[in-house]
Amino acid sequence: MPYSDTTAHPALVAALKTMVDPGVAHTFLDCGVGAGWTAVLIQQACPIARITGLEIYAPYVLDKAIRAEVEADCGLYHCLYESMVIGKLGDFRLFLPGQASDAYDFVIFGDSLEHVTRPEGEEALAAAQAVARRAVVAVVPSVRHVEGQDYVLDQGEVFGNEHEAHLTHWWPQELESFGGRAAGHGKFATVYVWEKQRAVVYR
Repeated sequence: MPYSDTTAHPALVAALKTMVDPGVAHTFLDCGVGAGWTAVLIQQACPIARITGLEIYAPYVLDKAIRAEVEADCGLYHCLYESMVIGKLGDFRLFLPGQASDAYDFVIFGDSLEHVTRPEGEEALAAAQAVARRAVVAVVPSVRHVEGQDYVLDQGEVFGNEHEAHLTHWWPQELESFGGRAAGHGKFATVYVWEKQRAVVYR
């Protein structure tokens, strides 16, 4: 869907609040914009955030009919973005300002890693960790193993968008093996954080 599990929204906001500096206009790259709900949550944690959006499905951004359908279904918040780029999840390094190696404070994957293959997701996570100054944050559908059975969240195309299909189910141990830590949970999704150590300023 072009939006996420709303029960995980408080966990994402809470995780971001522990990492942002009050009064600082942190820069964010939101990978997988959809309807733009992640920007709403970013601004709850960092009201003066500067947000760039990356979206693979151009009609979400450019097609008036699709935009109207999305807005009627879940709201549309593209106005909160400073700029918007159409491109694939793993290609976001091509759109970094000045090709800088650390162009954003935060890189956010808001319910987008499940929409790519595992190799593509691993490459995107590695690239994000290379360019994020402060942290990488990912919200992914929860995968659980209960009484010998796997519980995953399957999904096909939505609004005619084949990219909405879930291609990969990420197990907690996979994301933890990449250095991520679970920072909060919703009913159907988990928030993972890869935080970089902050510099200590001595006065």
